Amino acid sequence: MDTFTDSTNNLTELLSIKNAQMEAQNEVELKTNHKNLYKTIPYVLSEIKIDIPFNKEIQLFQLLRLLSPESYLLHLNRYRDTLVMVGHYICPEFEKIQALVSQLIYNLNHIPHLIIKAIYLHHQLIRIHPFEDGNGRATRIAENWILMYNLYAPTYIKNKKRNM
Repeated sequence: MDTFTDSTNNLTELLSIKNAQMEAQNEVELKTNHKNLYKTIPYVLSEIKIDIPFNKEIQLFQLLRLLSPESYLLHLNRYRDTLVMVGHYICPEFEKIQALVSQLIYNLNHIPHLIIKAIYLHHQLIRIHPFEDGNGRATRIAENWILMYNLYAPTYIKNKKRNM
């Protein structure tokens, strides 16, 4: 484990740039996202070094606090309290989020295959969309926490525009 995490000299920079580029709408957002991601990745690597896997709901809030501090402060350790649409998809009502995330974590802890676990986490967190802001960044970092904890390389999942 130490060899893996110690060999990540450029990992923090690479992950923070890739993730910041995925969501930023403008140069200011890009710089802010990059700065916040640059702080988050060493935190995740330090958790991995002390043998802490991603398997608790509170870890989502820890990630959000680092990734989107302004959003975290608006909803301190709480999920969103508004209706959210992503494209044409209406996310679950805010009254259901707590139960959905709890079920997600429960299910996650019972999936033996690590790649399936990471895919499941990614799909479900994006579907639930528990926060006002920072869902994509938190999802990608949590997914990579699962993978890197188990000595897999981090991934980049990018939405591909389809030609209709």
